[in-house]
Formats: sequence, structure tokens, C-alpha cells
Amino acid sequence: MALRKPSDATFEAKHHFFEWCRQNNKTKFSLLITGKTGVGKSSLVNALVGKQVAGQRFQTADKVIPYDVEHLEGVKVDVWDSPGLIDDNDDDEGGAGKEKEYLAKIESEITEELDVVILCLKMDDKRFHRDDKDTFKILTETFGKKLWKNAVIALTFANKVEDPAGGNREDYFEHDLANWREAIHPFLSNTLKLDPELVQSLPLVPTGYYRPVSVLPNRINWSSDFWKACNNVAGNSAPFRLTRLKKDEEQPDSFWKKTWGTFKEYFCAFFFASLLEDSCFCFARLQDDSRRDQHNF
Repeated sequence: MALRKPSDATFEAKHHFFEWCRQNNKTKFSLLITGKTGVGKSSLVNALVGKQVAGQRFQTADKVIPYDVEHLEGVKVDVWDSPGLIDDNDDDEGGAGKEKEYLAKIESEITEELDVVILCLKMDDKRFHRDDKDTFKILTETFGKKLWKNAVIALTFANKVEDPAGGNREDYFEHDLANWREAIHPFLSNTLKLDPELVQSLPLVPTGYYRPVSVLPNRINWSSDFWKACNNVAGNSAPFRLTRLKKDEEQPDSFWKKTWGTFKEYFCAFFFASLLEDSCFCFARLQDDSRRDQHNF
């Protein structure tokens, strides 16, 4: 079976995407690209825009920058490139305070509704690092679990994945992709406490560089798959605004809150059991009194 030309596949995916926008009366589609520093956000932006616009030398890395991808069939597509989070290699001072500053910038500067949030991981890293997990965690703690209803995970630099032992590149790529799923899904379910159905349906899309031929080692056109994933996510979830959670919203229960909840459960159970026991006792007394009265009569 002959493969379709990648350009044809991308064109078809974009056609369905813009057709969906038209049917839903959307004139603007907005994506936020986020992740830790050095994970390939700018490379993905350049691939989507189709030219070198992000990540240029000496470009400020602590700003939220919007890019206009294209304006076709009456739809304007905006891509927001955000500052990198969890930068362990940053020589500047700031630490955790800088993360809060960057998240505040993301919230204040992106005032429009977002259709899709792209969370980036480096596929050629071979491992789901702790700082990747910390990035997902801080985004969830800041903006809430609702973020994930509109999320797509992009595995960047997928073009560079190859078997170090020189084996079949396509087989190695598929095995590596399966390993990423096995590493990410338990973290989202068990640590971030996301709904298991949401985790299973979350798109995991390998992405590469911008090329006239955007085919990955598994012979899949990543650009086509990317736009399909964005289309599916936006079609299943309403657009949302990035707003930070209130202090107690979606936060883990404190020890005393859990203790009080347990106490209320036991108290209610004891109260109703005692009430039932008293009712049965009273009913038995009434029966005895009734039989005694009849006997005396």
C-alpha cells in the first residue's frame, strides 16, 4: 500500500480542522505551548508557524509571546509561546519565586480563551524526568485539573529518536512511544489524581522539526496527527481562560479536615444506630404493655 504524500495528509487534516471551526462559527483558535526550559517549545512554534520566529539567539526567554500561524478560510490561529518552567540550569537568582512570576505572566498576558494547551516533553530524553513531573504538577496546582481537559502532550524532537544499537528504527520508535505512555499515565492518574478516562483519552503526539517532509521514524506525518489531536480536543471541551485556583480550591484535604470528615461519618453511623436501637426498644415496650393490658382485661 502506497503512503500518501505528507503534504497531502497535512492539508487534509488542516482542511478538517478549519471545516470544524467554520461549523462552530469560530474565527479564532488559540493554543498555548508550555513546558520546562529546553524542552523544545520554540522548535514546535517554528514548525507550526513554518519559519524561524521563536528561540532566536538573545531573544528574551521570560516573556509570553503570541505568534500568528495562519489566517485561512476565515480562521485566525494564534500560538502562545510561554516562558520555560523549572529551569535547573538557570544561573539567575529566583528559584521558586521565578516560577510564580512566570505563571503570573502567563495568566495576566493571555486574556483570551484558549482552545488547546500543548504540554511539551522531549521524546529523545528517554526518561520522564522529575523536573518534567514538577512542571506538570505546578501547572495543575496553579490552574487546576480543568487544564487537562484541553491538553495535548507533544513529544518534541521525535525526529531524533533512533535505536542506539542500530536496530530497526521504526520498531524502536513505536516501543519508545509505548514506554512514554506507560510512564506518563500512572503519574497523571496517581499523583495528579486526574480522571482515568481523561488520562486514557489524552492525546500523546510525537512532533518534529519543520520540514517539507514531516514524517517521523514510524512513517507518520506528525503535523497531520498534531492538527487532528487539536481538533479532537477542542471538539470535546469548551474553550477556557487561565485563572489561578483559589487558595482552597482543588487542594488536597488537610489532616484535620480528613479527621473531621471521618469523625462525622462515625458519629452519624453511631447516632442512627442508637436511634434505631431506641426505636426498636420502644416498640418492644409498647407491645409488652399492650399484651399486659389485654391479659388484665
